[in-house]
Amino acid sequence: MIKILIVGDSECGKSTLVNLYNGSQSGMKKENMTDFVQRTIDINGNLLYMQIWDVANQDKGSSSLTMQFSRNASGIICVTDIQDQMSLENAIFWKNHINSDREVPCIIAANKFDLVEDLEKAGQALEEFQQEKFLKLFAKKHGFIGAQRISTKYNRGPEEILKTLISEIIDRNSERNPITGEMEFKPENLETGSFKIGDGDKNSIFYEERGTGRGYQRRQKKKKCCK
Repeated sequence: MIKILIVGDSECGKSTLVNLYNGSQSGMKKENMTDFVQRTIDINGNLLYMQIWDVANQDKGSSSLTMQFSRNASGIICVTDIQDQMSLENAIFWKNHINSDREVPCIIAANKFDLVEDLEKAGQALEEFQQEKFLKLFAKKHGFIGAQRISTKYNRGPEEILKTLISEIIDRNSERNPITGEMEFKPENLETGSFKIGDGDKNSIFYEERGTGRGYQRRQKKKKCCK
């Protein structure tokens, strides 16, 4: 199971983004102060099962809560408000905060692009931090895998952001087949750990080969504690 974390400042549209990934505007499962959805995504002919988490009411003062739910995350989507430069600067904080113990691929989703898109189409210059070229350079400079302007209001960009992130996760968890010489995704390489969902602890990966109907769920063995 791939675990994706949605982070960023308040009022940037994180919950709306998660709702879009859920295919609805409401009805998400609740777990403490987080929303999460479960879904699949087709990458290169394979269906990958994932959970997408949104920690509610995030700010720097509640960052310890974010850390609690970021454990064993496979990837991060950092949502910013394209009209708020500080939310972009704070993306560095969220990335570094979660990546304090290990490197997790993180991508910037500059939301609310619809609010400035007409100005750009009309030939008016946007603020530098709102421009696509600047965002990509900013992402590269600070160790993000990329940045994309999106609009959750009109559902433009969320799927592309997710597929880009998942592709990076696959690349980082792939190994070369010694026989064919091709790179193959190894879902068992993911750090899944154990985190509570609903009525029990989940500690597994689920991966289905597209077109075969075959799927498997691998249970991670827990180490016995010393007596």
